[in-house]
Amino acid sequence: MLDNLNFNYFTVNAFNDSMANENNINFSLFHMNIRSLNKNNEKFYQFLSTVEHNFDVLVLSEIWSYNVTLYRNLIPGYVFYYDLPNESNVGGIGVYVKDTLTHCIVDNYKISSVDDCRIENLWIEVIKEQNRYIVGWIYRHPGYKINTFTEKLNKGLTQIFNYKLPCFIAGDINIDLKRFQTHQDTKTYLDNLILNNFMPVVVMPSRISEKSATLIDHIYYSGGSKSINDVVKGGNLWCDITDHLPNFVCLENRKKEKLPNSNLPHIRIYSQKIFKKSLLLL
Repeated sequence: MLDNLNFNYFTVNAFNDSMANENNINFSLFHMNIRSLNKNNEKFYQFLSTVEHNFDVLVLSEIWSYNVTLYRNLIPGYVFYYDLPNESNVGGIGVYVKDTLTHCIVDNYKISSVDDCRIENLWIEVIKEQNRYIVGWIYRHPGYKINTFTEKLNKGLTQIFNYKLPCFIAGDINIDLKRFQTHQDTKTYLDNLILNNFMPVVVMPSRISEKSATLIDHIYYSGGSKSINDVVKGGNLWCDITDHLPNFVCLENRKKEKLPNSNLPHIRIYSQKIFKKSLLLL
């Protein structure tokens, strides 16, 4: 069930208010394009200090490769992982995972970066309160063919779909989902995700300027074989550290609602006589 808080934008105060009574969050994730962790680490830390929710995973796109190792202990209580570009200092993905969570890096779904499809990505399996999740983080460099990326991503999505574990994917993909109705490659990319049971959590523009508004920062969720009682909440947070807005997703468990009692008999309807009788009981 997808409940994206009206697919809206949130100030930090509004987000804190919305989470004040949430005591049954199964898993939560935060993503932001940081545009150089070396440059914006202090601003990022200060921003997080205003958010009254400890996300299980913090994902940073475009961390760049300058002094990255210095920021392993930037966020207390988290373990830091990263994947840096080989061709330049720009790009890269960084991830902070709560050190209380049992987790491990897995390479089964990793997408290789090649000349016509430059990508940095990391994947983990994580256990929280006896629930297992797959979490993937991707930064796709702009200017490369979308179809090549779609084909590479599809291999991992198919494996995940067959594995039947709930999965989150987050990152700056540099594909504007707002164009899915007018751009065939974007439509194919989105259709491929949906066919593999992945639904977008963030559906409002994440990079806004005076001349444009694009939805290039993505979060996807697939429930695998988990209960339909899980409710996915997500959106964008207002923040001016970079020209990209942060995104979040929270997986909430709601108690199963009891179905009302029915006076209908538990029968298989084969004849018109029984069918008419059943209608009278409605």
